[in-house]
Amino acid sequence: MKHLLTLALFLSAMPFSQAAVTIDTLASCLCEGQPQQAFELQADGSAGPFIFSWAGPEGYTSGEQNPVNMKVAGVYTLFITNAYGCTFSYDVGITACPLPTLQPTIHPACPDDSPTHINLIRSRQTSPGYD
Repeated sequence: MKHLLTLALFLSAMPFSQAAVTIDTLASCLCEGQPQQAFELQADGSAGPFIFSWAGPEGYTSGEQNPVNMKVAGVYTLFITNAYGCTFSYDVGITACPLPTLQPTIHPACPDDSPTHINLIRSRQTSPGYD
C-alpha cells in the first residue's frame, strides 16, 4: 500500500507597508557651508518603528530622522527601514541660496588724499540673509 504525502504551505500575509512620509520645507534654500536643518520629516505607518539613513553630496551620511547638519545643496537620499526589514528610498532635492552680489565702489588714494576705502552694497536681501 502506497501512501500519498501532501505538503501544505501556509503563508501569513505580513504588512510590509511603506511609511507614510511627509516632508515640510523649513527653508527655501540652503546656505552652503553652514550646518542647518532644511526640512522636517514625519514618517508614520503600522510597520514602525522605522530606522532612518541619509546619504548625500560629498559623502554626507546621517542616521537622524531630521538631520540638522546639512551643509551642501544637492540631492539627498533617505532610506527608511521598517520593523520587518524592508527598506524604501526617497530622494529630496535641496537648492543652494544665491550668493550675494557685491558692487564695490573704490575711491583711489593719492598721496594727499584720505586713506582708500571700499563701500559694499548688498543687492539682494532674501531670507536667509548674509551679514
